[in-house]
Amino acid sequence: MRFIILILIIVCTAPLTAQEKKELGTSKHKLGFSFGIGRNNGLDFANINIDRDYEVFLLQFQYHRTLIGRKHWGAELVGQPQLNFGSFQALENFNISTRSIEAGINVGLLLRLNLFHDYFSIYGLIGSGPHFITRTPDRQASGFIFSDNFFMGVNLRISNNLFLDIRSGKRHASNLDFDFPNGGINTFIIYFGIIKSL
Repeated sequence: MRFIILILIIVCTAPLTAQEKKELGTSKHKLGFSFGIGRNNGLDFANINIDRDYEVFLLQFQYHRTLIGRKHWGAELVGQPQLNFGSFQALENFNISTRSIEAGINVGLLLRLNLFHDYFSIYGLIGSGPHFITRTPDRQASGFIFSDNFFMGVNLRISNNLFLDIRSGKRHASNLDFDFPNGGINTFIIYFGIIKSL
């Protein structure tokens, strides 16, 4: 928890003096940090008939590189190294919670629509990347997996170059049949974070 607070302080306070206001859509580089919570059951489109809940807590750094920056819209390449912590009930005993750790990186394409004089924007993000996970529910083999993501989000300006980032969507984790079983894990996730235009 101290690490998360330290990162937030660094990103929020990195030279604030005499900063020129930068537009989110046209700023070439952006850095961010977000945390997310996810669960497989409880929402129909995320449910994959796992009779035990799979829950995950995600910590994610973000780097955005603007590919196309226009006043009202843009496209960005996004890199997202992350460390995730999951839990689920063991098949043998539903009273025992099994913990897992996952690390990896996603690369994605973000399409942005800027609204209200660049104080508010909406975006769609699609991405994928390699991950390694220590333990998984019995329908999915542990070890090497790919994480595929489909998110919709909003950014809201909170200072000259700092934006609140909120997004939600679906995450699919599986291993492209490199190992058996490969039933996949679908998770509905909500992220909260900050982004800083550089």
